[in-house]
Amino acid sequence: MVDFTIDAGHGGYDPGANGPTGLTESATTLKLALKVGSLLTANGVSVNYTRTTDTFVGLSERANYANNTGANYFLSIHLNSAGATATGTETYAFDPGGSDERLASFVQSNLVSAIGLPNRGVKFANFAVLRETNMAAVLTEVCFISNPSEESLLKTDAFLTKAATGIAKGVVAFLGRTWNGGGTTPPAKLYRVRKTWADAASQIGAYNVLENAIALCDLNPGYSVFDENGVKVYPNTSQPSDGLYRVRKTWDDETSQVGAYSILENAKIECDKHSGYSVFDEHGIKVYPLNAALWRVRKSWTDAASQVGAYSILDNAKVECDKHPGFSVFDDIGNKVYPPIR
Repeated sequence: MVDFTIDAGHGGYDPGANGPTGLTESATTLKLALKVGSLLTANGVSVNYTRTTDTFVGLSERANYANNTGANYFLSIHLNSAGATATGTETYAFDPGGSDERLASFVQSNLVSAIGLPNRGVKFANFAVLRETNMAAVLTEVCFISNPSEESLLKTDAFLTKAATGIAKGVVAFLGRTWNGGGTTPPAKLYRVRKTWADAASQIGAYNVLENAIALCDLNPGYSVFDENGVKVYPNTSQPSDGLYRVRKTWDDETSQVGAYSILENAKIECDKHSGYSVFDEHGIKVYPLNAALWRVRKSWTDAASQVGAYSILDNAKVECDKHPGFSVFDDIGNKVYPPIR
């Protein structure tokens, strides 16, 4: 069981809404979700995430993930979009009168108090992530990315931290717990599920019961369980990573494997011979074929939170990149394509 599943809206080839200068909803909601999760963990609330990188996750997949991991509550973070003058904050629940509305009210009031934008209130909608989840679920629209002033706020870490703090305070108050001031040191004796200890952004859960952490880990190939000191406790293996690209139907279907290659291009060639097959890296992440060709503008390929745009046309990505010193354009598998190395 986990207290909250945190859902960063959109992602991957679905960037969501775009601001007037090209800021994407998906990149911003991911930053917010990770900040909220960190603050909640610091306050003793266990969390997992529907996504921790710029990847596409379907609406039903998000709800099913929360259902299958036994989350007690579900929180989806989005940005609104209408016209350039639309402004304010609103939070949605599925039905009035229950714990959904109560959770939405706590999140809404604390978020508005934190960021000071107009209070558009708690509303009700038949959104898939609210309808298909088995637990109390809310979806918050932090502000309007279509509003130039609010888009400018979203570009600042200070505003994102204020918003995340407001959301997290609302959750803690809803749970009837005492806010500890937003400290970043998590409680001792938590088992964290991550890709590596150093990759805190990949964390999808933190548990005080080891068996619960192991159960979540088993659902996510390439992840491990670490204790509070960063020691890997599960899976208990000393087998080194081999850096091979495997060609299989799915990562879990080892018996379908038709090849393993140290060179990605060779794995792609083999994959193209077999309908329904994909290429996976050593952590089980699908690297080929990808669902859509997008050129991503980031500081580095591994820093998904820094992404400022994703474009289907390379020239558009280059234009966006030129606006941001220190940024580059990457293809779907992380190859830097612009600016050229001189």
